[in-house]
Amino acid sequence: MTARLTRKDYMDLKAGGYLDGATVKGGDNAPRKWSNAKPNTIDGIRFPSKCESRVYLRLCEIFGRDRIRCQVTMPLVAGEPKDNRRPLRLTVDFAVMDGVKVKHWVDAKTNRKNREWLRGKSLFEATWGRIHEWNGISDFPVECCHDPL
Repeated sequence: MTARLTRKDYMDLKAGGYLDGATVKGGDNAPRKWSNAKPNTIDGIRFPSKCESRVYLRLCEIFGRDRIRCQVTMPLVAGEPKDNRRPLRLTVDFAVMDGVKVKHWVDAKTNRKNREWLRGKSLFEATWGRIHEWNGISDFPVECCHDPL
């Protein structure tokens, strides 16, 4: 069994120059968390954030549970393939189905977005259609609601 290193021991080792660049959880060099999302489970489906679960529940109210697909991964045909020749992919949080076709692509988003998301979103929309970014609090985008089935 290994002994845990306390913060005081870590700081002593670091001050002595023994750790050159090493990090521990919560240490001085530890990277900042990208998000404070709290995972939760609804209907037996685990969502990585409360925002995503809220969007799922609202979509179920509007369109019905049987028409919602979660975590749909699609290839980005418009983008350059990786070095291993596999196409880039983007996973959209939800797809609202109309039979076998996707009627709406919906991604749960708060105010925080990164560059990779913006790049992937533009490549996705060039091939598969518009992604609606929704927080689940405001009304569903008006252009989507003109003909809910």
